Amino acid sequence: MDAMHLIANGQAMAAEQYASVPRTMPGCGIIALAGADEIKASLPNMDVMRLGELPDELPCNFALILNGLRGFRLDLMANGFQLLERWQMAAPLWSYTELACHIGSEADRAQTKAIIRDLRVPVYDVRAVFVRKCDETAEVLRQWKAECGQQ
Repeated sequence: MDAMHLIANGQAMAAEQYASVPRTMPGCGIIALAGADEIKASLPNMDVMRLGELPDELPCNFALILNGLRGFRLDLMANGFQLLERWQMAAPLWSYTELACHIGSEADRAQTKAIIRDLRVPVYDVRAVFVRKCDETAEVLRQWKAECGQQ
């Protein structure tokens, strides 16, 4: 009853309002690194840009860089874009049980440890990254492309 009262007063929203796949999202687009046809079929009202690599510059104010649909929950896409109202970038966690010390080769872990110093940290799933267009995220994209050998 308390929740229904908050919803009625406009102080809260029902979960299904947050979890629904958006019909249209002004200023938002999807950059498909892979699986563009499947993504477009699943989200016919979203602007889907077919790219084979990370972009030099975001073509829209808010973007979801998506590397195929496998493992991505479409019902939470609106939540990801909503995070960009406060943050410049957002990505889901890879796992709630695996940390950086549990994945990759010894060489990968050594390289990561040299940068972040402690591998007891969660790992982000970079198959789906929400990005707000700004100078800082443009620099992150440049560094990401360089590390992937795309520059």
